[in-house]
Amino acid sequence: MDLHWLKPLLGRPSPFTTVYLDVTRADAAGEAEATDRWKAVRRQLERDGAPARVLDEIGDLIATPTGVRGPHGRVIVSDADSVVVDRVLAEPPAQAHAVFGPVPALLPPAGTDAFAARMGAVPALGEHSRAILGELGYAADEIAEFRARGVV
Repeated sequence: MDLHWLKPLLGRPSPFTTVYLDVTRADAAGEAEATDRWKAVRRQLERDGAPARVLDEIGDLIATPTGVRGPHGRVIVSDADSVVVDRVLAEPPAQAHAVFGPVPALLPPAGTDAFAARMGAVPALGEHSRAILGELGYAADEIAEFRARGVV
């Protein structure tokens, strides 16, 4: 599984705003459909305390067509200040999902037949950080520095 798209999230300031949204545009009127889906999600995030400037930036991205034809989704993650990840998903999420919290909500962004979901005990905070950072290409000394700074 390619996790390199998560790398920009490392060491970013919390809180995070994470949005999974169907941004399919069926035709010229499709922009309104995507915008309407975003408005419902935005209201939830506003109630949860997400900053207006971050929500405005996400809204601008949602309003901009991806250029992808057919059904697709988008995952957008912002830190406390601005959008850090904006990724088009090959499959739209079955339902919109939005979270404002201390860590990014990194659910599987779309269903896949590439692997079976593993259902077991939830790992402890940071339990797999060293292995994941290693898979992302970080050297042992860089990982140690992250731990020393309290990033992981």
